Amino acid sequence: LTRALLPALQRRRGHVISVVSLASLVPLPESLGYSASKAGLRAFMLGLSLRRPETGVAVSMVHPGAVDTPMLRYEAANGGSALNFLSTPLSPDAVADAVVANLDRPRLERFLPSHDEWLIKILNLSPAVVQRIRPLLERAAKPGLAKYRSAI
Repeated sequence: LTRALLPALQRRRGHVISVVSLASLVPLPESLGYSASKAGLRAFMLGLSLRRPETGVAVSMVHPGAVDTPMLRYEAANGGSALNFLSTPLSPDAVADAVVANLDRPRLERFLPSHDEWLIKILNLSPAVVQRIRPLLERAAKPGLAKYRSAI
């Protein structure tokens, strides 16, 4: 879609905003295909952002954590990642608000919840860090998962 619309976006100095995911930066072994596709989308968007001097097209990404959707409810009930519940799942409206915020205050990457940004950046300093602290994060997330499961 972006490739098809790129000529029009260039003429109007448009702005492409994608909802990516925190899973693009911290892979979820329970959802490998999802994490891989989101990582690919992030790489595409980063590449497109590097072409801004040539195209004039702005690029932004919104990286939500867990969003309260039917997909998350299914995963909560059927063995999805406990890491989705380190924070309270976001509403779809919160994600939409972040997308709209990029129109007025563009940022290459916007993390939801915003306090997760520093944790994500620290984890991405070295892939080995993720492997070492994942068990701690999973233990910290289990109460949130239990609370979410009891509410669905």
